[in-house]
Amino acid sequence: MKKIALLVMAACAMCSCNWIAEKSELYQNTLSQRDSLQTLFNDKDAEAKDLLSIINDVEENIAKIKDAQGVLTTESSENMSEDVRARVNNEMAYIQELIQQNNEKIEELEKKLSNTQGQLGGLRATINRLKASNEEQAAQIAALQADLEQKNIQIKSLDSTVVALKDTASLLLAQKTDAETVVSNQDKELHTAYYYYGNNKQLKADNILIKSNEYNKSKFTQIDIREVSTINFDSKSAILLSRHPLGSYKINIDSNKKASLVITNADEFWSMSKYLIVRIK
Repeated sequence: MKKIALLVMAACAMCSCNWIAEKSELYQNTLSQRDSLQTLFNDKDAEAKDLLSIINDVEENIAKIKDAQGVLTTESSENMSEDVRARVNNEMAYIQELIQQNNEKIEELEKKLSNTQGQLGGLRATINRLKASNEEQAAQIAALQADLEQKNIQIKSLDSTVVALKDTASLLLAQKTDAETVVSNQDKELHTAYYYYGNNKQLKADNILIKSNEYNKSKFTQIDIREVSTINFDSKSAILLSRHPLGSYKINIDSNKKASLVITNADEFWSMSKYLIVRIK
């Protein structure tokens, strides 16, 4: 009996060891599976957070683009001064940089999404929406830029026209000045006359040749016939040797017996000669 009991106890001990071994292996497998699932969960969680972070960046850029586009549209509708034009160019460069960043981030999202499955794969609709929004804004900015370039062309054309008009105005002003100078000189010449008076001795000494009409202007006094109507002589008599119409002048003798020539009709008096020669005693 004792031998039988010992055999039974030994068999039970062996079965118990086998059960414990089996349980230990199962436990280890369970732990391993749990760790694998935890790792997979962590990877998926990190992947989801990464995708959501990129999506948030794209949405923030889209919001910035809309704000900048509003400023750009307002400023570009004003008169395009140099300062406004510089601000518009800077704003345009900023928007284009944001659009480029979005293109790169959306491309990155599409690559990451191609390697995901399940719920993360449902982000495709969100990415498509962001892509469409970014493309729409890019098209709007391209249209606005084309409009600004057209305005810039028109402004340059106007600038060229203004420069041409200024050049024309300067030329016309110069021509007007030249014309006024010519007219002024002609007017001055038209109303310029010369007179000389002296006795016979002085006439000969100064070589005043009446018959040849050759006069030495340095011996004559220049006058403006519009301003001078009376010429006084330091003599008791005065005889006109040059030809002037009768009735256009008279000789007066004052109380001191000093003679003077009074021109009563200047245009008629100077019509025959602009040189007046008077012989005195």
